[in-house]
Amino acid sequence: MGFLFELDTPVIVALVVSFYVVAGGQLLHVLFLSTRCGARPFSLVKLYEVLLFVHLLLAAATANSVHSGYGVALFRLKAFSFPIESLLWIDAVAALLGLALAIAYRRPIMTSEIALMALVTPPSIDMLGHLVPYLLIGDAAFFVFRVGAALTLDVRAGRRSVSRLSIIDSIRALPEGVICADDEGRILFMNESMRSCLTALGFAGDLAETRGVWDDLEEMANKAEGGGGRGFAGRHSS
Repeated sequence: MGFLFELDTPVIVALVVSFYVVAGGQLLHVLFLSTRCGARPFSLVKLYEVLLFVHLLLAAATANSVHSGYGVALFRLKAFSFPIESLLWIDAVAALLGLALAIAYRRPIMTSEIALMALVTPPSIDMLGHLVPYLLIGDAAFFVFRVGAALTLDVRAGRRSVSRLSIIDSIRALPEGVICADDEGRILFMNESMRSCLTALGFAGDLAETRGVWDDLEEMANKAEGGGGRGFAGRHSS
């Protein structure tokens, strides 16, 4: 991996920024998969995405080591540091798991990232020699596209998914009046249409309980029937 130290400073800075940003985006993607409605606590797909996140962290640490001029690629944790090349066997595990998932789910589109994971392993890096800098640049470019596409799909899926909040928003926007109360008459929910109807009938807009509402409505209906409908109409328009 010594050939990486021949890269120009602007290229290294761009790689450091790209890998750290993309690693953050991949972490958001993993969190979305974990919080998606109906998601299982553990799945091989999520494990694969976590391994890709680890790969991006190692790539970011590699670029940072080159930028710092350590002379050797290190993964640094405060007082501890580890040679990155020995940690790259994680990419071999990611490549094997990705291959299994591609076969199981019949997704040939994963071929490119599987091949990339296989290339970023110690034996492949030793064979590539002076081509390793181009591998690092291609790795950054590929994952900028992949993570960006994954986050875009995550946002679309989040908008289409049905949650408790989306159900409440839908009920709130209904043209029909909806009111929910507990056994003691305390109002749990009331949409704007119901609030407008009750206000038009002379009730307070900040109604807190429904225990007296039904009696008042019955009384208004009886008056309306006794007055040929004029009393109810007059009260409704007030």
